[in-house]
Amino acid sequence: GKTISLMNKQGEVIHNWTTNSSLGNDFQLLPNGDILAMLKQSSTKLSHLTFGGYGGIVQIIGPDSEVKWSYDRFSNSTAMAHHDVEMLPNGNVLIMVWELLNCSIATEMGIDCQTDIAFESLYEVNVTNSNVVWEWKAIDHMIQDRYPDKQNYGNITENKHKIDFNFNVEHPGFGASGDIMHANGIDYDEENELIYLSVNFYDEIWVIDHSTDIEEAANSSGGNFGVGGDLVYRFGNSQAYQSNESVIFMRNHFPNLIENPNKAGFGNIIVYSNGGVQTNNISTVYELSLNVSDYLNMTPPEVVWSYSNDSLFCRIVSGADRGLNNNTYIAEGDYGVWEVTQSGEVA
Repeated sequence: GKTISLMNKQGEVIHNWTTNSSLGNDFQLLPNGDILAMLKQSSTKLSHLTFGGYGGIVQIIGPDSEVKWSYDRFSNSTAMAHHDVEMLPNGNVLIMVWELLNCSIATEMGIDCQTDIAFESLYEVNVTNSNVVWEWKAIDHMIQDRYPDKQNYGNITENKHKIDFNFNVEHPGFGASGDIMHANGIDYDEENELIYLSVNFYDEIWVIDHSTDIEEAANSSGGNFGVGGDLVYRFGNSQAYQSNESVIFMRNHFPNLIENPNKAGFGNIIVYSNGGVQTNNISTVYELSLNVSDYLNMTPPEVVWSYSNDSLFCRIVSGADRGLNNNTYIAEGDYGVWEVTQSGEVA
């Protein structure tokens, strides 16, 4: 569709925004009443990178549906803005982007592929002049343990801050489309200058240091945490970098940072785990306690609250947020919204 609606809990529409392009996946209501939106580029203009969740156009839309800013640099055959977009505290916009890597080049890097692959990147764009002021690319932080004679060879467990591009290679559907990571959501921790990136096909949240400059973000040193653009922290599925298991998520969406009033200096995060046949087609919402001071050790987070229900399941999209009443609002995909109390009752 082309309509974004604000409605109350009785289902009454309070306000509508209309768009000049089909809706993408993410729309953020800004304090001034504007909408930060991810919209879809016309499919007639695209030939690649149109996986589920693709967008291509980022806009700021005013209360009267006027377009105040539009950006479509990442809407072509080699780069595609997708899923989520975040307004940063400095007024810049953080955009998720798939970038295409030629299969022959990937093979020389030690990446198994059947076709050209898409890796995840993040770009920070200044809204005033539309210039890119910061960027991070997963390809700069890869590790592989299959081909000793090729680039980036090493022990994956000993390089837990690096990304194994071959992690899902044994999966029957791996690489057929080229979509090997499928990140789907971001959130930002202003206090610690950290980006939280939900990576669906890895069942993980990756944490990236935004205090780095562009050069540091492409390397493995620098920034507040000293690891440059390597992963400061990762959680949800330790199988992605070691054999001993700490598995929480299955196909996660929407990393959503919330305050933890009981821990000064620490926060919590809510994540929707979609699940699948392995979870009897039941989704689970997790609230996890984060300990930023221990991130570099990769200590798994503590599950402090969770909610599941035999009737709660969507294999795609979805998310959850904490209300002012301390109830949790769960978006079950394209079905609707649940409101759940801390004791697990449906309100």
